[in-house]
Amino acid sequence: MKQFHLTLGSKEILTKVVAQHNDRNFLMLKPFENETDFLLLDFSDLPTVFKAGLSFNLLEGKFELLPNQIYCLDYFSLDTNQQKEFQQSKKQLLEKLSTFVLGQKPKRDFEFLLITNWSQIEDYQYWKSQQDIWQNKDLLNSNYVRYFNS
Repeated sequence: MKQFHLTLGSKEILTKVVAQHNDRNFLMLKPFENETDFLLLDFSDLPTVFKAGLSFNLLEGKFELLPNQIYCLDYFSLDTNQQKEFQQSKKQLLEKLSTFVLGQKPKRDFEFLLITNWSQIEDYQYWKSQQDIWQNKDLLNSNYVRYFNS
């Protein structure tokens, strides 16, 4: 797989998209709390079918859908110098993760997405607190997190 795509929307609309494109390897995730947007991921490595979605080049990953998990999406941007620092820290960041996907936007190559899954939100928070890279606000100055359930 070279690319993956995602979009947000209501369960009804995203269910229709899944039904219309049964050749895809979709993964739909439920909002974690009171949010209304479901997340639909397309891991088929085909051109996107989403009208208002995001596409990412797959940098690294080992991913599988596991039941009763919390999926955490960390979206961040890095300038050229920050990307060099991130490359040096990336192995340590990812080494203890059993499943993850790391993507980079094709045309806006300073934007990244890391998808991880956890059995409890506290496990994610502990992992994140143990990683120096997440504590470096000069490096990850635009970190945005969303949570979903499988």
